Amino acid sequence: SIERNDFHALPAPAYAHGYVRAYAKFLDMDAAPLVRDCGATLRVAPAPLVFDAAQKPLKDLPHRHPGWVFGGAALIVAAAASGVLWWAWPQDAPAPSPVAAALMPKGGDALVAVAAELPALSRGAAGAAAGKPAAATAPSAAGAGAPSVAVAPATAPAESAAAAARSLVFDFKEDCWVEVLDRRERSIHLDLNRAGQQLTLRGEAPFRIKLGNAPGVALEYEGHPVALAPHTRNQIANLVLE
Repeated sequence: SIERNDFHALPAPAYAHGYVRAYAKFLDMDAAPLVRDCGATLRVAPAPLVFDAAQKPLKDLPHRHPGWVFGGAALIVAAAASGVLWWAWPQDAPAPSPVAAALMPKGGDALVAVAAELPALSRGAAGAAAGKPAAATAPSAAGAGAPSVAVAPATAPAESAAAAARSLVFDFKEDCWVEVLDRRERSIHLDLNRAGQQLTLRGEAPFRIKLGNAPGVALEYEGHPVALAPHTRNQIANLVLE
């Protein structure tokens, strides 16, 4: 494709630039004018697509593709029926947890147990097993015999999530295309970075990283340098950081 100047057959402009640069290096040629000409070619807008509605009108679609039409109609009917059943189906109230049932009084109106009671009681049991008494709480005004429930602080999930976040730092000596996915396969960066820039990312490990011009990048993970050469082929690096 490169020898035919068919750059649109290559996957992406950043990869096309990397291939041309690697090809020029292999042939001992100056890569700068070749990459510049390649970029000018890729910036040419493709020809617009034209749809001739007169040739194949929509009314003939059931005759030309009956499987598509009737299959799509059956799928729509099934989805509508599922929605109606979900809306009309009676929703039973969930049964109370064992701890909530134990906290309910014998007579009178039932009390609603606090949802955070299970983590609090688990912490008390863990402290007793380690030989440390659980923190005592003052009796409520309703009665000295009523059990008290400790509620976990609302900031605990946020603090644990912040502690689980890891940092990546990229230093670019040359232009490079960067793709980074986090633990949930979500894209946290997808762009072409220029020479002289520095990029800092934070997210949940493991990270899946793809670099279009790995020799032009220095990478640090949690403050430690990462060797890219073992994961690089044809100047493209693919690696996973735990």
